[in-house]
Amino acid sequence: MNDKKTNGSGNGHDKEDSGVVRFPSKDERRKRESLRIRAVAPKKEPFFNFGLIPLFTRAVLLIFFIVQIGMMLAPEELRTQIVYTFGFVPAYFTGVLKPFPYGAALSPITHIFIHGGWMHLAFNSVMAVSLGVFFEREFGTRRTIIFFFVCGIAGALVYFALNPFSEIPVIGASGSVSGLFGALIMQMGKRGGLGHKTRGPWPLVGFWIIFMVLTGSLSGGGVAWQAHIGGFLAGIGLFHLMQKGKIRL
Repeated sequence: MNDKKTNGSGNGHDKEDSGVVRFPSKDERRKRESLRIRAVAPKKEPFFNFGLIPLFTRAVLLIFFIVQIGMMLAPEELRTQIVYTFGFVPAYFTGVLKPFPYGAALSPITHIFIHGGWMHLAFNSVMAVSLGVFFEREFGTRRTIIFFFVCGIAGALVYFALNPFSEIPVIGASGSVSGLFGALIMQMGKRGGLGHKTRGPWPLVGFWIIFMVLTGSLSGGGVAWQAHIGGFLAGIGLFHLMQKGKIRL
């Protein structure tokens, strides 16, 4: 017997107080499912978010590319002059090359921002960003600036000590980047992130130094491995002194 309050058809035309359960149609279910999926779908993050890079690391990356673009647009004669003036040339400081250009006095720093091509730039940029982001978040902007420049200068000084009469310009941020890498290894070793508790980071330190020497030897002089090792050891030394409280950065 049908209830008078319903029409008994079950076709969705019953009144809300009829007591008949109304099931959504196929189209309504699809619409609701679509809305639910859109509501819970995670927001897509960009592959590379420049805005998330800390301030100093971001500035270094920008300077790298600005300088490289300027070098690319400059005439060849001017490019050569820039490299031999602002790249680090030991022979200027030992008097082998004369006259001494005034800009060369800044070359222990300026050589960091000059690169030999887009591949050289790309490699150092990737390393500078990956290590710089970690370092700047871990130790702060001021310490990152100090490590970056001290390690870059140390790389140039070690190259000078081993090649005092070289007339070949040293360019690139490899010394600075290597210094950040050295400090990262020490930090990981301190936290036990390198496995062996007694040996700590030293096996990796030794391996990296040997690898750099071999790489430089096999490159036929195309890689300034001395600058890499100089920056690397400077980063390790600075980190050790900082952790021991010998210096305040």
